[in-house]
Amino acid sequence: MQTQTIKILLLIFLVNLSLYLESQIVTPAYIDSCTYVDYLKSDWHSLTKNARKARKHNIDFQYLTIRTGIAYFEQGKYMLALPYFEKAYKSDDSNSVLNEYLYYSYLFSGRYKNAQQFSEKISENDQERLKISKPAALSSVSFFTKYASNSDYSVIPTTITTLYQTITKSYRLDGIECTSDKFLKYSIGFGGMQASVNKEITALGNFILPPFYTEKTNQTDYYAFLSRYFKYGVVLTGTVHGLNGNISADNPYSPADSDTLYTAAYSALWTGLSVYKYNRFVGLGATISISNLNSYKTFEKNFKLNIFPFSDTNAYYTAQICQNSITDTAGTLKKYNSHSHAVSIKLFDRFIVEPSYTIGSKFLFSESEGTLLDNETDITGNRIAVLCYYTNVKQNLNVYLKYEHSEKQNLYVENNISKNIGYINQSITGGFIWNFQK
Repeated sequence: MQTQTIKILLLIFLVNLSLYLESQIVTPAYIDSCTYVDYLKSDWHSLTKNARKARKHNIDFQYLTIRTGIAYFEQGKYMLALPYFEKAYKSDDSNSVLNEYLYYSYLFSGRYKNAQQFSEKISENDQERLKISKPAALSSVSFFTKYASNSDYSVIPTTITTLYQTITKSYRLDGIECTSDKFLKYSIGFGGMQASVNKEITALGNFILPPFYTEKTNQTDYYAFLSRYFKYGVVLTGTVHGLNGNISADNPYSPADSDTLYTAAYSALWTGLSVYKYNRFVGLGATISISNLNSYKTFEKNFKLNIFPFSDTNAYYTAQICQNSITDTAGTLKKYNSHSHAVSIKLFDRFIVEPSYTIGSKFLFSESEGTLLDNETDITGNRIAVLCYYTNVKQNLNVYLKYEHSEKQNLYVENNISKNIGYINQSITGGFIWNFQK
């Protein structure tokens, strides 16, 4: 009797197991049922899990694609949601709900121009419903200023045929930039730099220079760049940055007569081309530029990597590798290599903090698509920086502040021998951007 009971129980178990396994056979109907229930329950984690199961069994249909995109969107993973909405849009471009999800996925992923380009393809009713503004000839204006100073440093020659000098240096760069999103995105800017170098000299030989004087630099900058956004997160940018300046030193003994110890005018042109491609987790970019700053022929190569660990822009890591090839007036070629790393973290929904550091050396390098140039003949070495960025509630005003601490080297020639001396440079860059369009 006991043996027969065991057999019956075993038979019931096997039947139930068979029914259970049969119910777990992955079919389009099964996936459709599961993901629909997950959608109604707003169980986004379970929905994406079932979507991955469907992909393993090569199951794909329109509703599954849309539901998967919505699940990633609701989890804040906008970059993961994008390819699903793009795929669904190709099959049905008249779905208003789908268009809204796709538009905001572009927007929240930081692909603002792609969002603008997509909005032009949807109906006017959808544009009005989403409150999408038309491209404007002037979409934003920004003002920035940069102030830098360094610790005093001394050049102490080893022979009595030269001199001893202590140098204190500081400079300031101001600028304004206007941006448009009409047709191609473009920016034009204008800036000015004023630099002051105070020199105290102790003559160890017979010199005609006074024991102290100030060397001044006045520089005017003008630049423009064009950006073209393509499909699949590809951005192509071209930049032109020109500058004119004058270096002079007044004679401290006769300032009223405007007597100068020396004066020299200069001009230079910096041009660059960059391409950037980003997808759900990674962004890759490369920039090449040439210039003739300070009578040097420079060629810069810069490679950039962005990693979005959460498939959104709330936190990401950036790495860059840069090489500057410099040819001086004598035809001597020198190369400076560096690599930098930064982590950007969004705090409190509107506040971004980005600490970074750079290892290696740079010489006559560019920053921010060529809008800021380190135009001096001192080498910038290792540096650390912290960038803070704040956006107001209405997203019209963006304020930023950046602090940098750099190791620098002053180059000089003594008895036809090139030498250098190190010092510390600190700078603060700040400004704000006013967006006429959100």
